[in-house]
Amino acid sequence: MTATLLEKRNRPNYYILLRYLDETTKKKRQKWVMTDIPVKENNKRKVEKRKEEVLAELNAQQVDLSKNVLFTDFMKSWLENLKHSIAPTTYDGYDLILKSHILPYFETRSLKVRDLTPAHIQQ
Repeated sequence: MTATLLEKRNRPNYYILLRYLDETTKKKRQKWVMTDIPVKENNKRKVEKRKEEVLAELNAQQVDLSKNVLFTDFMKSWLENLKHSIAPTTYDGYDLILKSHILPYFETRSLKVRDLTPAHIQQ
């Protein structure tokens, strides 16, 4: 994954352009992240630091599907990583669904992420 700092024309803040390979489709993707840092000469260090933070966050969210990770552990980790980027009410709703429906179903099956199929999700 790579990140580039950019200034968009007629926009007051810096943007971070992320480029990565989508592991499921094997296609190159890109994602724009707007920062709240204004475009000024004295903000270069701030925006460089923010770029490193964004890269670290995204790298922490990536999961190596070749490892033996239980789907239930993956879902708990996913929700914790998502917690700071969504509204508290959204988090509470996701947490309720996870604890009342998803975890009870998948804990009895002890499925690994790499073994999960669409049929498991439909059931």
